[in-house]
Amino acid sequence: TFVELGPKGVLKGLLRRIDRSANGIVIETAQDIETLLQG
Repeated sequence: TFVELGPKGVLKGLLRRIDRSANGIVIETAQDIETLLQG
């Protein structure tokens, strides 16, 4: 889970997902951010 990784871990994780597949990345990132904000 991103929260356990800390801010740098979150950014690296998102970058990996972007590198892996650009398709749907905006939706996935939005969902991840929403999850983070809900904590």
